Amino acid sequence: GSRALEAGLIKQVTELSSCYFENTGNNRFKKHLLPQDIQYSSVKDLQAVDLNQDGFMDLLPCGNDFEISTQLGRLDAFKGGALINHGGVFKFEQITDEPWLGAGRAWISLPRNSDTLWIMARNNNSPLVFKK
Repeated sequence: GSRALEAGLIKQVTELSSCYFENTGNNRFKKHLLPQDIQYSSVKDLQAVDLNQDGFMDLLPCGNDFEISTQLGRLDAFKGGALINHGGVFKFEQITDEPWLGAGRAWISLPRNSDTLWIMARNNNSPLVFKK
C-alpha cells in the first residue's frame, strides 16, 4: 500500500531534450542542447567521428522508435543527417541524398583504403549503408 510508496525511491526527470555535456575540468560539466532537428525523435546511438576531416568531432546519430504504445503512435520523425561541429557549435546537415527511414539502433564503421562504410542496424529492416 502507501507504506511501500513512502519507502520507495523517487526520481524526477528534469531534461528530456537530447544534449551533450562538455567537460570543463575539475569535475564540472556544462550542458549543451543539441540542435532542434535532432529533438524530433528518440536518439538510440550517437557516434563521435570527424566526418568532414576538419579536426572537429562531428556527431552521427540514429534513432526512431516503432515499438511504443499504439495510442501514442511512432517516434519516426528523424530522417537522417549528422551534427557537424563548427568549432564547438553543432549544426544539423544532411549528408546523404536519401532519407534514413526506419528504427535505427546502432552504427558500426568499416574503414577501407579510400573511405569508410557506415552501417546502421535497423529493427525489422535491412541495414542502411553510406560511404564517407
